[in-house]
This record gives sequence, C-alpha cells and structure tokens, in this order.
Amino acid sequence: MSESAADGIVIHRRAAGAWAPPLDPALDTLLGAGRNVVLATTGASGIPQLSPVWFHWDGGRIVIVVRRDSVKARNVAREPRVALCLDDEPGGHYATLTGRTAVVDDPPGPERPAIHALVMPILAKHFPGPAEAEAYWREVDGAGDFVALVVEVERILWFGGLPEG
Repeated sequence: MSESAADGIVIHRRAAGAWAPPLDPALDTLLGAGRNVVLATTGASGIPQLSPVWFHWDGGRIVIVVRRDSVKARNVAREPRVALCLDDEPGGHYATLTGRTAVVDDPPGPERPAIHALVMPILAKHFPGPAEAEAYWREVDGAGDFVALVVEVERILWFGGLPEG
C-alpha cells in the first residue's frame, strides 16, 4: 500500500516503466474495473473540454477510442497533454491521471488490427461476451471512422478514501 500525505492523497510518478511509489492495489483495481473516465483536453481557444469516455487501463496506459473527426481527437492532435479523472463515488476514492497521448490509426478498411486490438478490452467491460462486442464494433466502425488515443500516464494523484473510524 502507498504511503499517504496528511490529506490522504498519494502522488505516483512513472519513470523507466515503474511506478514510485508502487500503485496501491485498490487504485489498480479501480482503474482496471472502471467503465468510464472523464477526459480533459485543451480546446483550440485554450479552454478545457471535458468528455466522459469508455476506457481500458493496462497498468501504465489509458486507451480510449474516439471518432477521428471528434473534437477530442482534434484537441489531442494539437496538444497531446491530457488529464483524466476516475471517481468511485460510493467508495469515496478518486484518481486523477496526467500524461501525453499518441493517436493510433489503421488505414480505413475491413481489417483494422491495431484499432481492433485496442478497442476489444474496452468493449469487454460493456458487453456480455466477445460476440456481442464484435457485432457492436463492426456496426459502429464499419467505415473505419475511429482512432485510438493512447495516454502514456506519467502521474497519478490517488485519494484512497477517508480512514475508517
């Protein structure tokens, strides 16, 4: 378990692929199980844009899939630094993450292996089985309109809840 500051907030930083301090198992579980995260990007005028999005956590990256012509994709292409917030309201926990985003794309067409590999873990959280996830993905990405935003998380601010008692 991570050591907390007096206010209960722990700041984790990633260097050379390792988290310091190591991630609290409750944080890793929350990030792995979460279905939605709020993505903050910077608009053309400099105003933050907040968007709730589906996501996947792989231990160091957050993966989000969006339409290539979306404001989110345009914002990230211009300014790759983003922030994300995951709130576990019933548990009293939250995490804010910051990092830099790379856009992953495949050429339009029926076979989009890079995007497919990135989107399936996201869809697994929202559909009862792989067949349903595949059917949904074929329906929404039939024209190859989606790209993946892969956030290399550099910093996590974690509040693990108030102490019991």
